[in-house]
Order: sequence, then structure tokens, then C-alpha cells
Amino acid sequence: MQHDATIVSTPDWVGIDPDRLYPSVYLDDDEAWNIWHNEIGGAPERIFRCGKEDNFWEHGSGPCGPCSEIYYDRGEKYGCGKPGCTVGCDCDRYIEIWNIVFSQFNNDGQGNYTELAQKNIDTGMGLERLAVVCQDVNSLFDVDTVMNITHKVSEITGAHYGETNAKDVSLRIITDHIRSSTFMICDGVLPSNEGRGYVLRRLLRRAARHGRLLGEKEPFLYKVCDTVIHENRGAYPELTERQEYITGVIRSEEENFSRTIDGGMAIFAGMLASHKEKGETVFSGADAFKLYDTYGFPLDLTKEMAADEGMTVDEPAFQTLMKEQRERARAARSSDETAWAGLDLGLDNLPTKFTGYERLHDDCTILAIVAEDELRERVGSGVHASIVLDKTPFYAEMGGQSADHGLLILKDAVFEVHDVQKNKAGKVLHHGVMVSGNLAVGDKVNACVDTGRRKAIMRAHSATHLLHKALRTVLGDHVHQAGSLVEPDRLRFDFTHFSAMKPEEIASVERMVNEAVLEGFPITVKEMPIAEARSIGAMALFGEKYGDVVRVVDMGDGYSVEFCGGTHLDNTAKVGSLRIVSEFSVASGVRRIEAITGQETLKFMENNTRLLMTLSERLKAKPEELLTRAEARTSEIRELRSELEKFRGFHKLLAELYPTVHEKLEKTEIDGNLLFFWEGKNHDRPLVLMSHQDVVPAEGTWEHAPFSGDIADGKVWGRGASDTKCSVMGFFQACEELLREGYVPEQDVYLSSSCTEEFAGPGGGKLVDELRRRGVKPFLVCDEGGGIISEPIGGIHGNFAMLGVFEKGKADVRFTARSNGGHASAPPKNSPVARLAAFVDSMEKHPPFRKKFEPEVSAMFARLAAYAPFALRLLFGNLWLFAPLMKLVMPALSPQAGAMLRTTAAFTMLSGSDACNVLPQEASVWANLRFIPHQGMDESLALIKKRAEKYGIETEVLSASDYSAPADIHGEAWRRVTDTIAEVFPGLAWSPYVMTGATDAKNYQAICDNCIRFAPVIYGPEQMRGMHGVNENIETACLPGAVDFYKALIGKNR
Repeated sequence: MQHDATIVSTPDWVGIDPDRLYPSVYLDDDEAWNIWHNEIGGAPERIFRCGKEDNFWEHGSGPCGPCSEIYYDRGEKYGCGKPGCTVGCDCDRYIEIWNIVFSQFNNDGQGNYTELAQKNIDTGMGLERLAVVCQDVNSLFDVDTVMNITHKVSEITGAHYGETNAKDVSLRIITDHIRSSTFMICDGVLPSNEGRGYVLRRLLRRAARHGRLLGEKEPFLYKVCDTVIHENRGAYPELTERQEYITGVIRSEEENFSRTIDGGMAIFAGMLASHKEKGETVFSGADAFKLYDTYGFPLDLTKEMAADEGMTVDEPAFQTLMKEQRERARAARSSDETAWAGLDLGLDNLPTKFTGYERLHDDCTILAIVAEDELRERVGSGVHASIVLDKTPFYAEMGGQSADHGLLILKDAVFEVHDVQKNKAGKVLHHGVMVSGNLAVGDKVNACVDTGRRKAIMRAHSATHLLHKALRTVLGDHVHQAGSLVEPDRLRFDFTHFSAMKPEEIASVERMVNEAVLEGFPITVKEMPIAEARSIGAMALFGEKYGDVVRVVDMGDGYSVEFCGGTHLDNTAKVGSLRIVSEFSVASGVRRIEAITGQETLKFMENNTRLLMTLSERLKAKPEELLTRAEARTSEIRELRSELEKFRGFHKLLAELYPTVHEKLEKTEIDGNLLFFWEGKNHDRPLVLMSHQDVVPAEGTWEHAPFSGDIADGKVWGRGASDTKCSVMGFFQACEELLREGYVPEQDVYLSSSCTEEFAGPGGGKLVDELRRRGVKPFLVCDEGGGIISEPIGGIHGNFAMLGVFEKGKADVRFTARSNGGHASAPPKNSPVARLAAFVDSMEKHPPFRKKFEPEVSAMFARLAAYAPFALRLLFGNLWLFAPLMKLVMPALSPQAGAMLRTTAAFTMLSGSDACNVLPQEASVWANLRFIPHQGMDESLALIKKRAEKYGIETEVLSASDYSAPADIHGEAWRRVTDTIAEVFPGLAWSPYVMTGATDAKNYQAICDNCIRFAPVIYGPEQMRGMHGVNENIETACLPGAVDFYKALIGKNR
């Protein structure tokens, strides 16, 4: 501690005025306090005792302990001016510049602390904070090395600090992002659409956009990159070594984005204007997705531009549209050390000695056994465990080379090793399962590597070096390795190159590798000082950190020389041969080659020969004639596709099935949404029959093809059969028959069908806008949503006509917890993920929303009481007495029944770190809320926000709409529907109910007071399961009844 204080205050070092330094210690850490006071000479009033939140360092389970911090008083000009302003104040006057952590405890993750066997002290300063203090500037951006970057941006753009707040923001964003981007690229990260690469792409594109805001239309970031490198080259000489490469990557990304940004900004402006015309405050997910998919706008960029205009973006809708097009973010491979990272193994910190370069069998001693996250003295048969040895011939997965497999044997005891990983201390963990017998700590085992697998990996690894050499020879010295994976006789090699390889280039590379194989070059391995290795031209891997002594693999006395810690053959001839099977892009400026060697090459050639012979037989052509024959077939297929394009899909099918409707009714199509108008004798009580055309995706395994429309077993099978093509076809068929009979309705009839209902899109709203434009105010809107339901509530059997009277409101909400992040080896007690988990758990167990019987729900139970078993009939028929009990019973009857009583919150999506061993600085969970009238949108959102704040979580409402007004269950429109049900379905009981889901009917509330949701078809348990699931179907026997219902409803609307 005295050493740290000396460094800070001594003129030979930092030279900070010691009278401005204020140390802090943990609340009851008297030892640290006494050192500061008695040994260093700090005045008691200048030493601050702080609680666990400020002066106890921990990251969940693992090593932890009290800490002592050094604060610097920057003076009154940076303060808040309050009388009590001192260390710990939220203003900028007192800034922490140093931290000393006394790691003396182990936290088991449950809040229990034990003394560490080996204690240590960690200490360090915030370099850039110290620069802020030493230079007495306002912020990091005013430090000279950073400001020089900003000056370069100003020189290029003509925008300068202090002119406007907007320009200051843009200058800072560009400065920050180009610094981060430069270092990321130097460390081997390249722009892509996943993981760290996507973060880099977002940084560069956001910076480019702010350049546009400053008036810079041409790529310029790559020019600023030179200044970043100049300012940091002393501490990071590798920046200069890779300057050309870094600049090239940034320029390539800028140029790619510049080709689309102008068009994208114009499209964004049009989309924005459209939203504002409609008075919308949420930028649609579909529009955001189009900007991403077509113009390369990251979602963050669209959100920022929307926020500038006072709008939010519908993120859930964006994610839904993007799901099928983007790859899953690549999760960093876990080293499995997280399962025991918090355990103090009591071992030394020396790495496990690797003997696998010289031998594949070795006698080793077991030092530790971990099973089920605990240290064990012994492991028995059938148990999965991790074993640490004093030395090992097993190669741990690293440097792109796959781990060895094999066995640990002691007499009859056999442990099967299926993965080998190395932790940060260098201890090698052999993961696997105890096949037979028992092993204990201290046992001496024979470690046996799977020889065949190791040899196959060595073939692929040596071939990878030859491939790297060939690529640099054929394509140029700009080629560098950007990643690799070496498996038995298979390899994947990522390399920097800015265009697809031509077929002749691929052939040249493959030929060059195989020529080196045939030469039979000797392969030698030596350890040498890193300077000597560089002097002989040994190539290092980007982003890899090396010690003073490195291992160098030399093939052919200088033909290929690389730093490498992996295992290799002793002669290139043993590779066998290499075959490139694919070459493609994995990121901007990064290509990937997949290749095979050894046994896999032999299999490849055998399979290709067999395939060639099969094709010759099928196409009835000799092998040399196959290309001509294939081109002819391709031309035929192209012509067939052209013919298929003439069929216009569903709308064309409707026209073919219902020609009279299309001939006699006025048809309007708005972006695929359909509106048909049938003029009646009168116009004061229009009837709207509506349902939607679109369907959810058809995933999973189906008994009948999901879009076949098969009719089998008395059912129509296919996606949309029950939701809700049955309604669409029902009212179209009803109108077709009435028109053919010459019928003229008493009132106007509208047939309305949107194509965006399933993702809550704008289709329904567009149709309502059209009706409003025409001055139409419907007397009744009959939508899907309800239906003839079998067993509507648990315990009640039979069919019931369930009529939806209103829809709950809904909102999509994001909850975000933040922290400073860090490494998972020492997680904090209240990490973002932990706080989110506690919050979600509290919402699940103790939701803050009241249960209450809305009048429509009470009416539902009154109607259903007569059909319920005695016990339920007693409850349903006497809600005045049993309402408290029913509030407890209803969730048990069904989730939907429980959801009719209160606002619900369903947590649907999660995000956090993009690596298993990294604590996120930000983690989020998304929820979908459904609001009940007695506790509507505003109150429900306030309650859940209050609950989130309890856990230090921010709430962001992405989109929200309140519940719809209920239809009058005693009114004339309601009686029209129930009378029609009684006429068409004699003896069928009906009941109102609450729609817990959402339909397009909510859009019609603006022009109609009577929106009733009822599809006149039977939904049994099988149909309910198939809706949005697999094997969707509808009974054919119920379809004539649907047609009759719509005909009767049209006739009753007078």
C-alpha cells in the first residue's frame, strides 16, 4: 500500500500532490486503516471506511476480499458545491485512481466465506483516469493522446469541438469507436454479423454514420486510424506492424457500408415520415429489419436514428423476422473450468507438464478430482468427472487444435477421456467418464492417448501450415491466419483476403500443398528466444500472446516457419494428400477454407467416384458428357420456374374458387390486405366479416405436408386450416352462394382480410384506415378469436360457443441490469444476470397484479355453471360468495382461465455475455405483458417498473397498447350473433369470454363499438394443439355449419 501511494505521489513517478489523496478501506478492516494511519501517516479524518458495496471486491463465487482505494480530489471546480461533498459523492470532484484488493476469502456463491489457503494482493491503477488527473482535464476525451485523434477527425470533417452539442457528440463517438475498432482488429477481430465481429461492425458503422452527420460523405475512418496507431505505437508496437492490415479492414468495411448508407438513409426517411403521418411512436420491426437486411444498418444504428426523432423500435418484431436469416451468435467455447472455478484446489500454480510431444503413453499421478462441482477424493463407475494429473501426454484443446482422447488406466479401473482443457493457471483437466472401477487422488495411472486420432490430427495440423504458406504465395503477403480448427483429418482455416478466390487460385493452392507433401520435407520443432524466431522469419498468429521463448515449427528448412505449440508429423509426406472442399466468406475481409487430409481424402475420392458413376447412370451420359447434360436440365428447370411464377398464390386461388364474389363485389387490395364491398339496400348498419390470410411458420415434423391442404380422416390438414383459413373460406363461400341465389343484403357487407395479423403487423390498421376514409362505421364486426370450443375450462365437457368480448392490452418491455463486467472466474454477488434472475423469480412467485372478476368473466361463469359438475357449479353459480376461492382455483383450471383475472407478464427472451467466461456489463430480459381492464396499461407498467427498480434494473417499454373496450353483452349486436348461433347450431350453449391473446379486431375498436370474436367452427383438443403447432387441421364436418352461420348472420343484419 505504501508502495502504491509512493508511486502516485513521488515526483520521480506520477507526482500527484499527496494532500489531495484520500484512501478508503473496508468498513471493519482495521489492519488496512492502521497501515494508512500509522505506517503511511494518513490523518484519521482523511481515511474513509466504506461498506461492502464500495470496498469489498467479489464476483459471485470464487476468490474475494476487502479492498482499499485511493481517491484524488480534483478541486472545487469539478464538484457539486454541496456542503457535505466528500469521497463517495456522485459528482466528479473525487475520482478513484487506484485499487488494492486483498484476496483472502473464497465465496461459495451462496454468501458463505472461507479463508483461502493461498492469499494474495492485487493492485492497479486506472491509466486513463490518471491521465485525466495529471493533465487536469474534464474527461477522458480531453486527454492529449485522445484529443489528438479528435483533432484528426476535425481536420477531415471540418467540425470542431464546442461549435454545437450535436457536433461534440458525433466527434466523441467517432473518436471512441475508431480507437476501439483499431485495437479490436489488431487483436484479430474482424467485422461480421456475429459475436465480437458484430460489435466491431456496429462500432464502425455507427462512427461512419456520425461522419455523415458532420458532412463527410466519403470513407474517412481509415485515415483517422493512422492517428490512433501513431498515438499508441509506443505501448503497442504491434499496431505499427499491422497498420496496413488494420487500415485495409476499416477501409473495406467503410466502403461496403457507403455503398448502401445513402439509399438506406433515404428509405429510413420515408419510413419515418410514414410512421409520423399515422401518429405512431414506434418504428416498426419490419422496417428496421429491411434496413438491416437490405442496407446493412445494425439495429443499434436504427434505434439511435429513431431515438433522434423521439421514437422507439419494435425490437421483438425485428428479432422475429431476423431469426431465420442470421446465424446464432457464436458462443465462446467453454473450457469447463466454470464448473469448479470457485474451488480452491490447494494445488500449486505451476502448469501441468505436457509430455505428449515425446510420448503418447505416460505414468502419471492424480492430483485432484472434480465431480458435480465438488472436489472428490475418489470417483466411481459411471460418474462424469474432471481429473488433474501431475503431468500428461494428452494435448489440451488450444490454438485451434482439437483435444486428445484416450484412457486413464489403473488395473481394472478405466477412465475414458473425451475432452481435455487447460485452465488459466495452466492446469490440464481431463474430462470424461469412469467406465469401470474406481480412481482416487494419489493413484498412479497409465495415461494412454488414442494414437489413431492423434495421428489424424497431426496430419491435418501439418497440412494447415502448408496451406497457409500456399495461400500467401498464391494470393499475397496480406494473407494472415484469422482462425483455425484442426480435427482428425479435417481442417478449417480462416484467412484475411478481400474477395472470393477464383477456381484457378484454389486449384493452385491445393496443387502447391500436395507438391510440398510429395517432396517429403522434414519437419523440425525447436524452442528459441522470440527475437531469434522473428529473425528467421517465423510467422506469429494475430491476437496471440507469446512469452520470451517460443516453439517454432519448420517445414523444409525454411519453406514454412511458424510459431506453434501444437503437435505435428515429422515429415510432410505423412499428410497423405490435401483436398479443399469449400471456400467462402465468413466476415468482411475474411475467407474460410475447409479441407480434408489422410483417410478423409481417400473417402472423399471414393464417394466422388461413386457419385460420378451414379450421375452417369441417372442422366444416361458418359462422365465427360455430364456437364453438358446438367446444363440442359438446368435450363429446363428455369423454364418450369417461370411457369410457376404465373400462379399468383392465394389471391388467385380465391378468385378461382369464388368467381361470383370477385365479379360482383368491389375489391380493394392494400399491400396484400383484401377488402371486398357488397352494397346492401341500406347503409346505416354495415356488417364487417373479417379474418386473416397469413399464418405462422410451419416447423417440426408433420403427418401431412403443412401446405398440402390434404383432406384425410375427415379433416383438412395444413398450416392455417384452423387459424384461420376456415373463417376466410367460410364467409367467402357464404357470399358466393348468396350471390348466386341473387340475394341482396339489407345492409352493406364488408369482407376484410389482413395478411399481417400473426406478427401484429399494420395490415389490419390499413384496412381500418380505408374504411374510415370511406366514412364506414360498422354496426358489427365479427372476427375470429373465439369459436366452438370443446372443454373451454377444465371440468366442463362438451362444445360451447365462446364469444370474445374484449382483448387484453399488451406491451413488450425490456428489463436491463448493468455492471462493470469482468471475468467469470471471480463473479460478483449481484451480477446483472443474478439480479435479472431474482427479479424474474419474484415476478413468477409473487406477481404485483391484483386478481379481479371483470363483469364479462363473471357472466362467463354464470353461463357455464349449468354445465359444470356439482362442485364447480356451486362455485361458478355463486361468485358473490366464492369469488376469493375461485381466484385460487382458476389458475389450476387452466393458464388461460387464470389469465382472465389479472395482468400477466411472460418473460420470453434473454441476452447477456457473448462468452461463457465473461461477465456481461449489460444483461437483459424481455417480457410480454397483457393488461386487464381493472389494472390497465399505466398502472401495470408502473407496478412492474417499481418491482424492477428494487433489483436495480432499468425498464424500457418497447411498445404498448391498452385493453380494448368490451362489447356490450346485453346489446343488439350481441343478440344478433347469439341468435344466429341458436338458429344454426340448435342447442349449442354460448358464453362470453376474455381474449387473452391478440387479433386484428383491436384495430376496429376505433370505428366500431361491437367487435365480437367468434369463428363458427369446432376447436377440439386436437385443433387447439395444432393451432401454431404441428399437424394443424380442422374437421370437414363443421365447415358447412360455418358457411350457414355467415349466411344467417348476413341475413339477420337488418
